[in-house]
Amino acid sequence: MKTFNYGKDELQALDLYQPKEWNGKTLVLIHGGGWWQGDKGKEKEVATGLATEGYQVAALNYRLATQAKIFFPTQDEDVEAAYTWLLKNIPDFKADNIAFIWWLNRWTFSCLFGTDKRSPLYQSVRTFRFKGVL
Repeated sequence: MKTFNYGKDELQALDLYQPKEWNGKTLVLIHGGGWWQGDKGKEKEVATGLATEGYQVAALNYRLATQAKIFFPTQDEDVEAAYTWLLKNIPDFKADNIAFIWWLNRWTFSCLFGTDKRSPLYQSVRTFRFKGVL
């Protein structure tokens, strides 16, 4: 596992888990916590298990609502920034083999990713190609 920063804030970081034998699929994990708590570290066991199964995994942190200057849409802007950073900086990250995974309260990210016209991601989602949201 390697940690990378995708932005200037210390919370704009991701952990990248590389499998020994990659199956060609990439998963992006986003931690829960209601936008105000949580950490990518709580995804370590899941990410490690998925990497063992051959998946390339990125577990993301994002600026928490208690620390961000603007409650919303800071968090989905961070997801977009991490996705863009991964595509630019990790050669195996290709738009056509990525799926996003949210647990419980992270459903809001998946809904906002391409359905809310007020979301900064709404217009750019047409340029985002990914395999799915779980």
